[in-house]
Amino acid sequence: MYIAIVENNQVARSGHISMIFPNSVFGAAGPGAEWLAENNAYVVQMTMNYNSATQRLVNCDPYYSDGVVYGVVVQDFDETDAALAFNQKWDSVRAQRSMLLNKMQWRLDRWSRETRMGLTPTDDINELDAYFQALADITKQADPNSVVWPEIPQEAVR
Repeated sequence: MYIAIVENNQVARSGHISMIFPNSVFGAAGPGAEWLAENNAYVVQMTMNYNSATQRLVNCDPYYSDGVVYGVVVQDFDETDAALAFNQKWDSVRAQRSMLLNKMQWRLDRWSRETRMGLTPTDDINELDAYFQALADITKQADPNSVVWPEIPQEAVR
């Protein structure tokens, strides 16, 4: 457990609890809130709210802010970071699209088999084709962070 000792609203020292309090023994969960308060000790938080589409967390020396000690700061993306995040989001969208295509492939296979056998197909191929095309066109949308996914055809969910 990484902790910080705060004095006068400043981090006076920080480190692993066993290094700062070498003669203390704690259970697996570490010290309780009362013990921490008595010793002006704070668990260093390594996360905070941020927008993952435009920002990232960067490790830093612990600092005290509004009753919390953080070991990270929020940093806005530069152009290279923004482009990388944008491309990674598109990769995620493509992976989701592939999963949805694979999930429905069996219906196309069944339609083909039933048609070859001269049976009346269970599924409406036009609805399935429209759905598959809408999935194929998903990357034509402008922003991977606000993709509008097509609805699965009602005929295909029975």
